Amino acid sequence: MVRAWYIEGDGLDNPRDEHQRLPPKFVALEDLYKLTGVEHHTLNVDTYETDGSWEKIKEEKGYSYEDEVETPGEDDLQEFYKEHLHEDEEIRFVLEGCAYYDVRDNNDEWIRVEIVPGDLLVLPSGCYHRFTLDHKNSFRVKRLFPEDPEYKPFIRPADDLDCRQDYINKLQTGANPPKFLTLDELYKVSGVEYFKLNVDTYSTDGVLDRIKQQRGYTYEDEITCSKECLPNYEEKLKNFFQEHLHTDEEIRFVVDGSGYFDVRDKNDQWVRIEVVPGDMIVIPSGIYHRFTLDIKNYVKAKRFFIGEPVWLPYNRPADDMDCRKQYLKKLETGDFKTVG
Repeated sequence: MVRAWYIEGDGLDNPRDEHQRLPPKFVALEDLYKLTGVEHHTLNVDTYETDGSWEKIKEEKGYSYEDEVETPGEDDLQEFYKEHLHEDEEIRFVLEGCAYYDVRDNNDEWIRVEIVPGDLLVLPSGCYHRFTLDHKNSFRVKRLFPEDPEYKPFIRPADDLDCRQDYINKLQTGANPPKFLTLDELYKVSGVEYFKLNVDTYSTDGVLDRIKQQRGYTYEDEITCSKECLPNYEEKLKNFFQEHLHTDEEIRFVVDGSGYFDVRDKNDQWVRIEVVPGDMIVIPSGIYHRFTLDIKNYVKAKRFFIGEPVWLPYNRPADDMDCRKQYLKKLETGDFKTVG
């Protein structure tokens, strides 16, 4: 599990020492993100190639190129330890060994981030940082890039670069920390509706029946998304995660497991909606969206339709479709169908 802590200045006698301040000042992952924009993910080094977590991160972040490197030589390490930045994100997934990334926080102080097998670190574009190994001097890591890499470091000072200015702006404005939405805000920016049902009593308490009657849902079935239950599992998940729309509402009531719906808001920005047991969401006709599982790779949900179901997705761009035009008009006026 990754650890992070503040270290003293630039003149370290041996960069491979931990160099914790006394008393140590550790940094939680949430605080690390707020202070630096650095993201962390944990993957299973034994199963990441088969459990879907690796492919999911690549898809969500748009990484299309990967390679693998092993322990760098001393000359390379001396270059890596020079304070620098990149115009692209730096993404590393540790398979073996231990290493340190030192990153500057929003007050220009050094935070040391220790990475061990299973840690995936994303250093944002424009962030000053440096890298070294620990004393074991053994390391194997996967690297990810949005496309064929141009791995060019810019040694500090590089404050005039656009990527540096963008990075500073994000730290100052708080654009890096997650921006959470209330359900009312979600509805206003996307038209997505939410209902909370009791998974233990929904079949007898009348809440689901009332929603079905008021919205005219006459057809229902149940789908289980897992490797064991869904035919062509990998291909189906790729299709679900392709940005698309439907000519009818998409209604899902989660009875077990969990997953994510990503929807475009009125400014064409992605909003991620986590769904867990008891959550029922209604995704309006004409909205661009996509779906994926979380690292548990399992969800069971009921699906509802008005009349016979239509399964056909229309991948983006589909802006000329009537349902898309009607959706945009409703988004402007707020004229979506709701249940009181």
